[in-house]
Amino acid sequence: MESIEVCGSNYRYAISEVSSGNDKNEYQIVYPPIPSKFTVSFINSYSTYYNKTIIVTKDGLSYIIGDNTKYQISYSLPNKVLYQFQPFEFRNKDSSPCKILSAVCGTYYILYLVADLENNIGGGKSPCVFFFYI
Repeated sequence: MESIEVCGSNYRYAISEVSSGNDKNEYQIVYPPIPSKFTVSFINSYSTYYNKTIIVTKDGLSYIIGDNTKYQISYSLPNKVLYQFQPFEFRNKDSSPCKILSAVCGTYYILYLVADLENNIGGGKSPCVFFFYI
């Protein structure tokens, strides 16, 4: 199993559940690099930007950490800084879970590529794209 290491600004827990110090402006940082709790063989997609990170696993689940104080991550999560990776899922209109294929963080949004296997939408052939924006 190949490990992943994270390093850099951890302001508002943007990349990790732990910080190892502060930069000259007293913002949290991770340095030197530390091992992530996720491994390469577990991850399908990884994106970090503007104080948040999303990890999509090969089995279609996602985990999110970072700043949600203005609902930059999701309106369905508390409007606060998420200090630990939290599972996040999409559900279709029948409340069945959708498989998340990939995700990308933007300034005030996350773009998801999702398959709704229950309704045969995106079942590997033409996935749906959900643009989550506040």
